[in-house]
Amino acid sequence: MNTRHKLQLMAIVLAVLLVLPCLALAAPGWLGVSTADVTSDRLSSLKLKEERGVEILNVIADSPAAKAGLKEHDVILEVNGTRVDSVEQLQRMVRELPAGRTVPLLISRDGNTQTVPVKLGERSQYQGRLGDRDFVFRMPEFRMPDIRIPSPNVQAFSLTQGARLGIDVEPLGKQLAEYFGAPGGEGLLVRSVDRDSPAEKAGIKAGDVMVKIDGRKASDTGDIRSLLRDTREKRTFPVQLIRNKKEITVNVTVEPPERSRVRTRIGGERL
Repeated sequence: MNTRHKLQLMAIVLAVLLVLPCLALAAPGWLGVSTADVTSDRLSSLKLKEERGVEILNVIADSPAAKAGLKEHDVILEVNGTRVDSVEQLQRMVRELPAGRTVPLLISRDGNTQTVPVKLGERSQYQGRLGDRDFVFRMPEFRMPDIRIPSPNVQAFSLTQGARLGIDVEPLGKQLAEYFGAPGGEGLLVRSVDRDSPAEKAGIKAGDVMVKIDGRKASDTGDIRSLLRDTREKRTFPVQLIRNKKEITVNVTVEPPERSRVRTRIGGERL
């Protein structure tokens, strides 16, 4: 290798060393909205022709979404030219973009499409102002400013004995209960649903509120875990939900797992 090639190689290495720290420090992007998948029963209200996109349920004040003019019941169809089909996909796409970048969002509002540029923010800058209306469905690094960390003698875990639904749930606070229209302020908010799980097969979606399961109130997870833990064979039972402030009932079929597995979680409980 001659001297010229050595100098070129050294220049490349130096450039990489200078750029890598900047990349490592780049915070993931954040919109500041709570969302739900668009379902067939919402097409008429949202004036959509097909079941696609993600509906905005709530816009956090002074967030990047609010500053860009996004509103409740807007439907996000594309991010940066890429089609959006689910809440999970939208969250992944936004997190993969750095905070501070301006990206175009194609949205539908009252049946009319428009492109809205949004400058993504950094979630940590808003931690003190979010309140308990800030909830995001299925974020692996999900954090809430008022989150209650389980004490050492309290477990938040995947069920290892008996059946499982395949969902992450969160007890409703007073504001969320009012927002979702939960009777008596009771219920469990479904934060995420596993693919191919009994819950997904039954039609349960992120953003639903579980009110009853097999006739039992779903005010906390204790009774539900007991019901599932005692399930030793395949069975079907009704689950009463609130979706878009309307009560619906779905039938869930569960069966015991083939083998035991444990996964510790913080910030929600897996059923």
